[in-house]
This record gives sequence, C-alpha cells and structure tokens, in this order.
Amino acid sequence: MVATADRFVWAFPVLGSYTLTHQWGRELKRWGRHTLAVVTFAIEDEEPVFVGHFKSERLAMTAAEAIGVIRRADDPRGYEIMVPRRIAASEIRAVRVLPKAVGWRYWPDAKRDRRWPCDCPVCLPQGEVRARRYREGVPMMQHRWELRAKPLS
Repeated sequence: MVATADRFVWAFPVLGSYTLTHQWGRELKRWGRHTLAVVTFAIEDEEPVFVGHFKSERLAMTAAEAIGVIRRADDPRGYEIMVPRRIAASEIRAVRVLPKAVGWRYWPDAKRDRRWPCDCPVCLPQGEVRARRYREGVPMMQHRWELRAKPLS
C-alpha cells in the first residue's frame, strides 16, 4: 500500500547509537533550520504507519514492524517512519534541542559516492556552505575525474 494521507509526522526510532538516531538533523540544518527540537514520543505497537528509505516507496505496516525493519537494515541511515496522524500531547515523552548537527549531509553515502563533480544549480544551490569555493574548484576536479577514468595504454 502506498502512503496516501495528506499529512504525516516524520519519525525515526530511538536506536542505541545517538548518531544514527539523529542523523536526519544535519539534512534539516542544510535547509536553513538552525535550531532543531527533538520530540520523543511513543505510540502503540499496533499503530499503522509507513516505513521506507527516503529514496524508495514507503510500505504500510505496524509501528513495531517498522522499527524492526529499521533495526534490521544493514545501513539504517535515510530510513523514515511516517505516522499518518497528529501526535497527541499525552504521547510526548520529551522535548529537547539537539546540541549540534550530526550524521550525513546531502545523502547517506555522499562522501563515498564516486560522482562526476557538478556545479549546476540542482547539485549545488547558491548559499550552500563553501559553494563558491566548490564551484571554483569544479574544473580541476572534473579534469582529475577524466584522468582517472581513462584506461591506461
């Protein structure tokens, strides 16, 4: 089943790793959110939710099953749970501000991914951290990329 509700609460389960639990914070900070509040809440295990990686289709299942999917994933970065309703005040357990951004930026494997260096407005919008410096270095990075890609004769 595909997520069809018009409003969702995006969530991620609390895992043993602080970094994995709060990895999405860095991506939100990239879009101009400077102070992030973390709301920890609890819902019933049988609650219907949607779960999936941010690049794939979300599947409908219970909250307990969704948490199991994320805990069993080889790499849980980029997964999300979507709760198709508001969270009641009685379900909120804690509210706190994240001390700093942690986790991945852009997408989980950005630093390991071997991609063509691109400075187009889609790949690097204006106003990004060190955007001008990156754009100025793109011709040299592209030259290095081409040298690496050429077969040795």
